[in-house]
Amino acid sequence: MITTFFPVKKLRRNGKHVLFGAILLVAALAVYHEMVAAKAWSEGTGTNSDDGSGWRGATLDQRVGVGHPLEDSGFMPQAWKPEYEGQANLHVFEDWCGSSTDGLRRNLHYPLYPHSRTIVHKLAISPQWTNYGLRIFGYLHPYTDGEFVFALSSDDNSEFWLSTDDSPSHLQLLAWVGKTGSEWTAPGEFEKYASQISTATQLSAQRRYFFELIHKQNDRGTDHVEVAWKLLDEDVRFMVIESKYISLYVNESALLMSDVAHIPQTAASHRRRAPWKHSAATADLLREDARDAPHRVPLIGSGFLQGVLPDCSYKPSYTIKDFPLTRYQGLQFVHMSFIYPNDYTRLTHMEKENSCFYPENPSYMKMFGFSRYMRLDLPDGLEKKKSASDYSFRRRKSVMEDDKFGKDMYPSQMKAKAARQNNLFSDYEDDYDDYVLKRRRKLFSMALSDSDTLKKSHDTSRHEAGVGRGVVPHQKEVAETFHLVATQSSKQQKLRAVKPEVPVKIAANVKLKRKQNSAKRQKLKSVEQLNPTLTRKKVGTKHINSKWRAVKMNQTHVQTGKKYFQPINAGVPKIIPTKVTKLRFMNSERSNGASKIDVKSPLVTAKQRNAHTRKNYMEKEMEMPGLQDTEKSLQGNSVQKWSKVDQARKEEVVHKREESRRESRESDADTLWGLGGDFDDEDLTPAPGFDAEVDWSQTFHVNHVDLQAMRSDWIDLHCNVSGNLLLHSTDALPVAKAFVAQLNEKNEDPFTLVSVVNVEKRVDGIQGSRYLLELELKDAKGQLLRLSHYIYTLIRNRTRPRSQDLGFRRPKPQLVLCNPVGFYWNPLAMIHFIVPVKNQARWVQQLIDNMVGLFKATVDANFNLIITDYNSTDMDVRAALKKSSLPRYQYVKLSGNFERSAGLQAGIDLINDDHSIVFLCDLHIQFPPSIMDSIRKHCIEGFMAFAPIVMRLDCGATPSEGRGYWEVNGFGLLGIYKSDLDAVGGMNTKEFTNRWGGEDWELLDRILQAGLEVERIYLRNFFHHYHSKRGMWNRHVSPGPR
Repeated sequence: MITTFFPVKKLRRNGKHVLFGAILLVAALAVYHEMVAAKAWSEGTGTNSDDGSGWRGATLDQRVGVGHPLEDSGFMPQAWKPEYEGQANLHVFEDWCGSSTDGLRRNLHYPLYPHSRTIVHKLAISPQWTNYGLRIFGYLHPYTDGEFVFALSSDDNSEFWLSTDDSPSHLQLLAWVGKTGSEWTAPGEFEKYASQISTATQLSAQRRYFFELIHKQNDRGTDHVEVAWKLLDEDVRFMVIESKYISLYVNESALLMSDVAHIPQTAASHRRRAPWKHSAATADLLREDARDAPHRVPLIGSGFLQGVLPDCSYKPSYTIKDFPLTRYQGLQFVHMSFIYPNDYTRLTHMEKENSCFYPENPSYMKMFGFSRYMRLDLPDGLEKKKSASDYSFRRRKSVMEDDKFGKDMYPSQMKAKAARQNNLFSDYEDDYDDYVLKRRRKLFSMALSDSDTLKKSHDTSRHEAGVGRGVVPHQKEVAETFHLVATQSSKQQKLRAVKPEVPVKIAANVKLKRKQNSAKRQKLKSVEQLNPTLTRKKVGTKHINSKWRAVKMNQTHVQTGKKYFQPINAGVPKIIPTKVTKLRFMNSERSNGASKIDVKSPLVTAKQRNAHTRKNYMEKEMEMPGLQDTEKSLQGNSVQKWSKVDQARKEEVVHKREESRRESRESDADTLWGLGGDFDDEDLTPAPGFDAEVDWSQTFHVNHVDLQAMRSDWIDLHCNVSGNLLLHSTDALPVAKAFVAQLNEKNEDPFTLVSVVNVEKRVDGIQGSRYLLELELKDAKGQLLRLSHYIYTLIRNRTRPRSQDLGFRRPKPQLVLCNPVGFYWNPLAMIHFIVPVKNQARWVQQLIDNMVGLFKATVDANFNLIITDYNSTDMDVRAALKKSSLPRYQYVKLSGNFERSAGLQAGIDLINDDHSIVFLCDLHIQFPPSIMDSIRKHCIEGFMAFAPIVMRLDCGATPSEGRGYWEVNGFGLLGIYKSDLDAVGGMNTKEFTNRWGGEDWELLDRILQAGLEVERIYLRNFFHHYHSKRGMWNRHVSPGPR
């Protein structure tokens, strides 16, 4: 029967052909279904359906971390008109730092929501602005058929893309200026990088080609971007593409900023971007934590928690009900809670060397770093009777004692000291770092012996001599402030007998004895008289050494000042060259000295050259570490006044020593510039120096430093990187285990403690501390549950029996775990997010998308978005809310200028449920998935409000980078129950009318005076996007000069 109607034999003979036909049929059906799906997807671009379809839904998924499914899609053909010729579409993205085009693509609003949309008339743009990005697109109309070569130039990075036809879907990258952000070119410079010039591209004059130009500019340089072209076979220069060769892609003049369906989504601008949080976090703050997704684990039933602990009244001692406060004084009564385990909210990737997290003052850290945290081990040769702590700081002791850095001088004495320094010297700039490094190396390389001693003394004779030579009293004061202490080895003691110290008063005697020398000495002296600074520097060598070293110990100018230090006479301005002008000063000094000798002579005589050479040798000798150490040690032993005999003898010794130096150097290289002389390289060889000896095998002891224990729970308004206070495990774990033990005693089926997710402790040393325990438990069936519950550790003082009253120690107080009556959080409380807006379309759309993403991620519908709109003209806010998939929202339209307080109060008035939570919000916020759970846990009706600390991102930073700082001063993000907010009077709409800023602190004062406490916690993944005030609220644009 079957064979009659179905040719089985023929099919068997042609089986291969039948199989091939079946494969073709399946392939055709697959292609058809793909085309139908693509058409339906493309048609969905004009709407924003609740299921999130279309490219806007895909973009939304990408913003909340899902990722865009396609690289290049969403093209909706636009009808081209002849009146579009002569211009191109220009989209501007402001307030975005960085130099690379990839950085521009990381912008939250790129490419759909630019700050402004306008047109440009040629492909050469220079807005004369900073920190912006440009996206220019349209059609290119070739003027002839042929192979075209394109050239690109910009400051900073840029890219030029061109399609093979009029479709944005076929774009190809032809030329670019850099990828890393460090590349740039001058205007019209097309040959700096090989990537600036494209390969030849065949174009036709009868067709138009879609193009896209992307440009990123930072805050430096001359901003510009230009595209030029020429035919391959033409031997002409590149010409900028003029207006007659370009046309618009679409006319946007009648569109709102919220209308984005027409914007082309291309391979150039709509690449797949990493979600805002990823596993390979660059900062510890971005690492995944169990606190970030509490919605994944269901809460334990409230019935299991009833009766676990005895009830007790909750009356903390730190509330200030009815306490009279002055304006904004409430900031002083906000305390921080301690957190366990470490949530890594400390911004370690944003700290610098002298971070405010460490207790040392910046001046101490600049000089000594963390040296006091370590103790150097004793060398094997030292006696064991010497303590290791003494050896540890022996090499620094002279600096430590003289500089007196530390808390005993901070801050009042340090300010007075800085004032004296400023009177003496100008800013030392980067020279200070060089000096610190040199001194630190020297301190760690000084030779020590068993006979070393530390001595301190005043060299009063030097101070008197300095004043007699015209040194200002401030210099005397600085020199007398510091006692120079040196460690002296046996070699230095031998040098003391050979080179005794001499006061500056012998300078006159040395000058008189020079007059009795030979004719050579006469000529040399004439040169020195013409340039008196040379003589002055030579004579006052030791005096300058001592005084300049004393000045250096005071953290003032750290140049080699002994070369240039001159007495300051009345009416003569003080000149101390900086490091940058050091060489210039020396060159000018030499040239001036030569011109004074003989302005007509074309050559400088050998004697004149030798005068400068000898001066340089003297300076080199003054810089020798060994000589300086010897002179320093001798200064410490010259406290007693010399007798006349000793002084005469020592003057003679010094004079002979200087005479021998000059005679030995006088025979060196007299013919460097002399007539008929030969040049000798040995003449310019500097005096021998000494490198510091480094003990690479030096070991040390270190003690564990608990910096968290040094922190206070008072809010620190001066440190914005410190993060939450950390609670020690010995405090958190016993409380958690004790509560689980009580829980198992009350319930028949025991729970198993899996992990301690979060513990928050609010310290109260008088009444008792409050704990928020967040634990993961497993029930008897193996189901994972989340426990989040407040407990109270009540302090009860023990009574001692009369027989034990003879002791003087108080008995240790007893901590009793109890349940604070009324202090519990409602996991189902409705949260109303209130945001006032005006003409901020891109940010309003971002906020709506963020809230929709929260709803999809947490499936928590117990929230309401309230937007109070001050008559925005750049978008239809009500329509945007209606198109979104938010579970609920409310919209109110206001008139007049923007007023934050009035806008917030208008939203508060829309709330009918007094037992719901009001969250006063900002527009530029990125909410984490845990935000609603955090708000509910920290808002307790009648007891507590919640002011989470948000992280302000830096300019050009994204949430995936975490570059920014904590906003420790702001309380504008506040969660509080509606009943409590009404009780304190709501927002102050009378004083804060035409301005905003300060209304949050004023509200904080009233909340604290009402007896409520304010919980303050650094919240993970809670970001405030960077933005400037340009174009916001009531600001207007002032026309600039053209």
